[in-house]
Amino acid sequence: MFEIRDEVLRALEEARIAKRIGSSLEASVELKSDSTTYEFLKSYEDQLRYLFIVSEVKLTKGEGIIAHDGRSGLSGVSEIAITRAEGQKCERCWNYSTHVGESERYPTVCERCVAALEEIEREEA
Repeated sequence: MFEIRDEVLRALEEARIAKRIGSSLEASVELKSDSTTYEFLKSYEDQLRYLFIVSEVKLTKGEGIIAHDGRSGLSGVSEIAITRAEGQKCERCWNYSTHVGESERYPTVCERCVAALEEIEREEA
């Protein structure tokens, strides 16, 4: 997992240098990997965006073991694509989400923060 994280962090830095993203939270990461690595990553799919500190992670299966910059990779990841995350920036957690604005009560936060704020309100009541 740490080897994959290191590869993603290198790809994020390259995207920052190329001005495709500003911060890592502006990024959506797509990982193409062999079947074994895909299944491993799939079991942690919900946590990957926090591990990589990005707004979104997409997983796809692909063959080969060539890392994003063309060097041989041992992690099983064959491609790392960095794009700008879709949606709007949540003013509470700064992640980008297509669900920002869906809540009438909290129109400037994402779905995850809406749930957290509602929980905080229930605890205070």
